[in-house]
Amino acid sequence: MGQLTEVEQYYETPIDHEDPDTLRELYWGHGLSLRAIADLSPVSNDTILDRMDSFGIPRRDKTHTEPIEVRFWNRVEEGAERDCWVWTASKSRGYGQIRFDGELWKAHRLSMLLHGEDPSGKNVLHTCDNKACVNPNHLYFGSKRDNMIDAIENGKLPEYDGWNRPKLNGEKVKEIRSKYKAGEYSQMELAEEYGVHPTSICNAINGVTWSDV
Repeated sequence: MGQLTEVEQYYETPIDHEDPDTLRELYWGHGLSLRAIADLSPVSNDTILDRMDSFGIPRRDKTHTEPIEVRFWNRVEEGAERDCWVWTASKSRGYGQIRFDGELWKAHRLSMLLHGEDPSGKNVLHTCDNKACVNPNHLYFGSKRDNMIDAIENGKLPEYDGWNRPKLNGEKVKEIRSKYKAGEYSQMELAEEYGVHPTSICNAINGVTWSDV
C-alpha cells in the first residue's frame, strides 16, 4: 500500500481510467500492477485491462491464463434466451471489445466465433439494435445493404427519394406482437413475412417504435 500512497501524491483519486496517458504513466512509469491501478479507480481489474488494450498500451506480461470463453463471459450480463446479453466491459462507439489472439475484437463478432460461426469477411448485424448485445440469438450475418435498410427503417438516415417510407402500420404491429407473444414466430420469421428488417420487428415488439400502439 506504500506504493499507492506515494503515487496518490501526484494523482487525484479516483483516477480518470479513460485517460490513456494516466494509465500508461501509472503502469509503465510507476510500475503499478493492474490491481494497484484498479485500487486507485472506481472500476475493476478487468476494466483497466480492457481500457489499456483499447488504448494500445502494451502489457509487461501479455499472457492470458484464462481461456477466452471464461474471459469473454465474465464480461457479459446474461439474461433469458430472448433477452439482450449486455457487454459490461470496454466499449468503442457502443460496441463491446476484447483482446483475443493478438487482436482487438468487437465483442459481438467474437460471440459468433465462440458459437461456431466464423465472422471473417462478413458483417455481423443485430436484430435488437443494441450495439452492446452479444446474445448469438440476436446476431446474424448480413450485407452492407442490410445495414443500410436497417438504418433507414429505424430512422437513423433521413428520408431520401421515398426510401424511408414505413412498411408497418398500427394493425400490422398489433399482429406482429400477438404472433410473437404466442410463440408462433421468431423475429427473423416475422421480418421475412412482413418484408422488413429484423431490427424493425424487434423494436416494434419491445415498444422502441410504435409505442403508441
